[in-house]
Amino acid sequence: MKRYLLVFFLVFCALTSFAQSHKYYCEVKGYEKGVKSKIKPVFDFGEKVSKELWNCKSRKLKFVDENGKRIKFRSIVDTANFMSERGWTLQEAYSAAYSSKTSIKHWIFYKETSNLEDVKEGLMRKKDYRKAQKVTE
Repeated sequence: MKRYLLVFFLVFCALTSFAQSHKYYCEVKGYEKGVKSKIKPVFDFGEKVSKELWNCKSRKLKFVDENGKRIKFRSIVDTANFMSERGWTLQEAYSAAYSSKTSIKHWIFYKETSNLEDVKEGLMRKKDYRKAQKVTE
């Protein structure tokens, strides 16, 4: 009986070690100048993830919907809803004032997955949309 328990335990440990997930992080920065200005989010997935997934700098990441139309965010909360719908979890939010008229909102999200490609799920750039359209034609 002890052998069966030992074998079961070893198999269980082996299976769980292969399916381990990893947390990937994204910082959304919202730059705000003045009272009425709109916040334009900048997505920062970290240098390594941004380069591997999109091959561009984080500040140039602009996403499109399923029709290829650029997504314009009305607020930082709108951006948070966008991320949440795509499986990201808000971990922390804070604000920093850099002058009397300028502040930056920082929202830290994470997505837990065992596959780096899952990080990109639901996030599409115009360039990616065009490639997908060529493949389906």
